[in-house]
Amino acid sequence: MIDEETRSPCLYPLLYVMSKLRLKSLSTQQSNLNALKFWYAFWKEKFNENFCLSFYKSKYNAEIFIEEIDSFFIYLENNSKHDDGLIRIKKPLEVNYTTISKKIQDIIKYLIFLIDNFFRRDVEESKSKHSFIRRQILILQNKSEQFARVSSSNSNVKQFKSLTERMKDSFLEIATPSTPVNSNPKNVFKDSATQFRNFLIARLLINYGLRVGELLLLSINSRTLNRYSGNTSLTIEDTQDIEDYRSPKPRIKNEQSKRRIEISRDDYNLISYYIENYRPDNAKSDLLFLSLQYPFPPLSYSSIKKMFNIWDKQFRELYPNYYDSKYTDSIDKLSAHVCRHTWATLMLEYAHITAMNSSSSHEIAISQAIESLKKAGGWSSNSLMVSRYADRYLSERANSTNISRIKNHGKVL
Repeated sequence: MIDEETRSPCLYPLLYVMSKLRLKSLSTQQSNLNALKFWYAFWKEKFNENFCLSFYKSKYNAEIFIEEIDSFFIYLENNSKHDDGLIRIKKPLEVNYTTISKKIQDIIKYLIFLIDNFFRRDVEESKSKHSFIRRQILILQNKSEQFARVSSSNSNVKQFKSLTERMKDSFLEIATPSTPVNSNPKNVFKDSATQFRNFLIARLLINYGLRVGELLLLSINSRTLNRYSGNTSLTIEDTQDIEDYRSPKPRIKNEQSKRRIEISRDDYNLISYYIENYRPDNAKSDLLFLSLQYPFPPLSYSSIKKMFNIWDKQFRELYPNYYDSKYTDSIDKLSAHVCRHTWATLMLEYAHITAMNSSSSHEIAISQAIESLKKAGGWSSNSLMVSRYADRYLSERANSTNISRIKNHGKVL
């Protein structure tokens, strides 16, 4: 971010990038800095002063921005226009509150960074005040998330972003490649090489919950075989390939994303078969998934999105009831990200059942299952994203528990 008057980088956003954002993906950096741009524009319009200067002049007093969060929310609602006389009577129908909430949450992360790094805590009173201000910020964050969940649509009922077991099987069925013996009329991709490559991509995404960026970073050397145990695995890591000119360039999301995941022998064999029979031999890149058209460039984010758009159209035509909102288990769209949600849901269910076999406490079992899911999915230990990805299972589990309670303790009048 550049100050328009001084033509120099804004100090605190620059420190934030260097300290917190530099190891994040480019898309995450862009999203966070875009939110900061709105915050700085709001502050300039309201106070006619750069936020960095205001924060410095206040001697790093966090209270100057806490009381402005609500005003910033209204500013975003009002199409980025500040008006001191403006109050909210009702929600404008055309406003996307999910987008607004995301901006608020990104700003709050930045403000927490400022509090933790610049707030004076050398005396006991300051320590106590720091804790109080941090709690106030977190309360605002929770409110923004709750508001987005309620306001993101005209209905208070949301559609899940994961497939049921039956939907998953239906998806893999339309992705299954034809063989010399059996043709698959549901597969919309024509040539066998494309069919097999795309089927392998679908399998890896839905069986192991890979992020798209992680999938696109797999190389022919990512698969490993343990000579003693016979276990097969995939190594997820950043290639650091300076000749990777894809835009945006795939990157590992965080340090926890660098991991080795065990895969089934069937999937290991499918990868080997793809490399030996379909992946172009004369490709310059070592990356696993390539275009099958010369000069065989690596697949990009847009390639995966286009692939899933084709699958989504076919899936919608063959199984329209899967998209029908009158059913509680309907979906809105089939995408690569939905595959990660699906994996998280099915993985959490299996891990929870397994943990229950060795624990008498439901709370302990679900906690163990979530920790297992975090490690397998490359989430940090303090991440709250797991419950969002696996919300289908958590919701169904809660409803099932409630129905059991009613059956066991309820009375029929």
